[in-house]
Amino acid sequence: MEGSKKHYVDHYVDNAAQFSSAGLIIRQKEPKNLEAPFDRIDSYLTPTELFYIRSHFPTPNLDRASYQLRIDGAVRRPLTLSYEELRSMRSETRVATLECAGNSRVFLVPQVQGAQWELGAVSNAEWTGVPLRALLERAELQEDACEIVLDGADRGTPKEEPVPPEPISYAWSLSRAKALQQEVLVAYPRNCAWTLWNGFRQMADGYPGRM
Repeated sequence: MEGSKKHYVDHYVDNAAQFSSAGLIIRQKEPKNLEAPFDRIDSYLTPTELFYIRSHFPTPNLDRASYQLRIDGAVRRPLTLSYEELRSMRSETRVATLECAGNSRVFLVPQVQGAQWELGAVSNAEWTGVPLRALLERAELQEDACEIVLDGADRGTPKEEPVPPEPISYAWSLSRAKALQQEVLVAYPRNCAWTLWNGFRQMADGYPGRM
């Protein structure tokens, strides 16, 4: 059992609690995976500085002036928006909880691969942004499109098997039905928990836009 456990913590911080300067529990140093400490949270919305951070690859260094959001593929009108153009579109605000799929992983028996989260890979915030549906409608999503692939700016090589031959982007997907729901936002830093984040904190949490 000890040999098995060692295999899964090679790239992660062991379970003895280590804390960042903001008070987050360090589960992995690079890329940074930082857990929210339950004993310091007593509000419905997670305090900005204690919002957990989940990273698959190193945080990209993006320039707002040159940033472009591209929508292409199964659309009739491929679309490219600058950050300012995205901000000029009609926005909506809603409260949403984010949780890593691996939350509570440390309690699994037998132990499994990945950051050894306890209970704090989850946080709650108010988000403001443009509904993804509005962007897809503007790009004229084709009728036969069934999956929306979200391709992140963060790139790297996974440490776990199977290891790809070259660096990849972090990507996720939504079904067409989910992507067209009004609740799905491309959120940006305005009137949401991460408005106050700056430097690494802002970049680590999806600046200038996150789903």
